[in-house]
Amino acid sequence: MLIVASDAASAKQTTITVVSAHVTLLSLTPTTVVGGTGVTGHLYLNVPAPSGGFVVNLSSQYPNLVGVPATVTVPAGSTDLIFPITTMATSGPYRTWIKSTDLVGSQVATLTVLSP
Repeated sequence: MLIVASDAASAKQTTITVVSAHVTLLSLTPTTVVGGTGVTGHLYLNVPAPSGGFVVNLSSQYPNLVGVPATVTVPAGSTDLIFPITTMATSGPYRTWIKSTDLVGSQVATLTVLSP
C-alpha cells in the first residue's frame, strides 16, 4: 500500500505492507495416546494477534472420540496459544486429525488414539 502526504511545498510517500494474522503451525503433545488421556494442542501465529485477539476455529475428524473447543482466541499481542484436547476410550487404534481454520486457511495435525 502506498501512502502519500503532501502540501503546497512538498510531497512525501512511503510504502507499507499489511500482514494478516494466520495460524502457521498446529502441534499436538503427545501425538499418540491411550483413549481417555488428555492431549495439549498448541497453535502459532505468524504475527502477534491484533487488539481484541485472534479467533481460530477448531474441528476434529471424530468429535465423539476426540474433543476440541469449537473456537479459541489468541490474546492480543500473543503469537501462540495452548488449548486442551480430550479423548475417549476406544476399541481399536484410530488415526485422526485436528484442524485449525482461520480467514487465511487451515492447519492439520494428526493424533493416534489407542485402546486401553
